Amino acid sequence: ISSLSADGKEYLHDSGRLNVVQNCCDPWGFNYDDYRERLGSFRLLDETESAKFAAVARKTLCPVRVIEDGKVRTVVEALFGFGSSRAAVKYILPKSGTELRVHIDVFNDEKDIKLKFELNTSLKNTTLKGRTAFGMNELPQNGGEVTAQDYIIMSDGENAVSAIHFGTYGLSATDGRAEITLLNSAAYCAHPVDDRVIMPDDRFGARIDQGERSYDFEFNFSSAKERELCAEAESRLAHQPPYALSFFPTGNGKACAEFGSISNPAVTLSAIRSSYDGKNKIVRLYNSLETPAETEIFLPFAGIKEKVGLKGYQFKTFILGKGKLVPCNCLEEE
Repeated sequence: ISSLSADGKEYLHDSGRLNVVQNCCDPWGFNYDDYRERLGSFRLLDETESAKFAAVARKTLCPVRVIEDGKVRTVVEALFGFGSSRAAVKYILPKSGTELRVHIDVFNDEKDIKLKFELNTSLKNTTLKGRTAFGMNELPQNGGEVTAQDYIIMSDGENAVSAIHFGTYGLSATDGRAEITLLNSAAYCAHPVDDRVIMPDDRFGARIDQGERSYDFEFNFSSAKERELCAEAESRLAHQPPYALSFFPTGNGKACAEFGSISNPAVTLSAIRSSYDGKNKIVRLYNSLETPAETEIFLPFAGIKEKVGLKGYQFKTFILGKGKLVPCNCLEEE
């Protein structure tokens, strides 16, 4: 991705590389786990290699192609290689909105490496925050490996980039740049003991994260205020897709009424379930901002329409009473 702009502002440049970083066979990193030497990056395949990798009937295939272009989205596919490994990357661009989705299918054959997806922003003097349980951690940007659940936000105070990730949690970052760790092809249970040889050199040594692996990301770009306000709700929707059901209703029946709604996108309904004693329903709200927030919660099936205030990164638990929310603690005690 040479450049990406939204609303006239450039947010990404020279991004999207799949970088191969030196690692070792020890999966725990007992003696050292801060490898940063880059061995190279995946490169575009030539047309002959692309045709062979894509398994098409033709002898040549352009490695970068638009494979879908409709009223809703445009999908671009690019085919890459490094050594004997291959990757197929789909860039999914909406016809309206600013969300960029990236789907990566990696066929890894490299040993003792880390593979990272590079997100190179145009932001300077950035802060990096990553989601944790009921909160956000400010993450160091010193090039070392750090972790985040669900999504990260990189901001310069005025503009920001959010990255929702699925099934990955490690990354490293420097100012304005993040590398999301996709895989680590160390050995299984290769425990260093004194001066003993870790991996025998007279036989095959199996490695982790070999073969096909798939990854998805959703990136969004806006003012820092909007990213902080909307990223939690966007992540919730992305991580809880609707179930696929194996039947095909006619659509002639009566539509179900709305289950409920929350007026503030920064506040999420993190749980609604039966109480431990089975006598009531439990509702839990979470404020994803570090500043106080207020929201209106509407649950028509229970006759609930109330305003609730929460402190920064606070969650509150309620017992769903007769037409009202009754505050309780995490043990469901009033």
